[in-house]
Amino acid sequence: MENFNEIYSKYYRKIYTHINVRVKSSEDVEELTNDVFLKVYKHLESYDASKAQINTWIYFITNNVIIDYFRKKKLETTDVAMFTDDGEAKEIYSMSTNETPLAVIVRKEMSDNVQRQLRDLPASVRDVASLFFNKDLSHEQISIQLDLPLGTVKGYIYRAREILKTKLVPEYA
Repeated sequence: MENFNEIYSKYYRKIYTHINVRVKSSEDVEELTNDVFLKVYKHLESYDASKAQINTWIYFITNNVIIDYFRKKKLETTDVAMFTDDGEAKEIYSMSTNETPLAVIVRKEMSDNVQRQLRDLPASVRDVASLFFNKDLSHEQISIQLDLPLGTVKGYIYRAREILKTKLVPEYA
């Protein structure tokens, strides 16, 4: 079994990137990454290699930390609610003075749909596409951050666009 320093060195960048794709705030990404490695450190003795590989175990912890983060955020950010015809509350997160409530709802639903489609992309493409579309990183920045060749990054973004076009254009046309 690897010691904590080896695990930290080997997985820090990958875990940071994995969280960065899903969380918008840079400060939160850093904090969540530290939370993951704190949990790994605390529970390293209880890790059972016969049940899962170390990377699987670490990603399981990471995903739980991300889920906890969003649960907490959801409780903190529910500001405005609008009730639909069936009595269900529909959250509205940002209402600009230039937008009507209907425009806010439509924009939110479209954004949610795009995010769902991004999450459904093949794993090899998803992280690159999310950094490109959600974080507005350049091809070069993504290449450096994910340690991928620039051509691979460009290919993944092209592939993501093609997949998203086929899924989203018919829906909003």
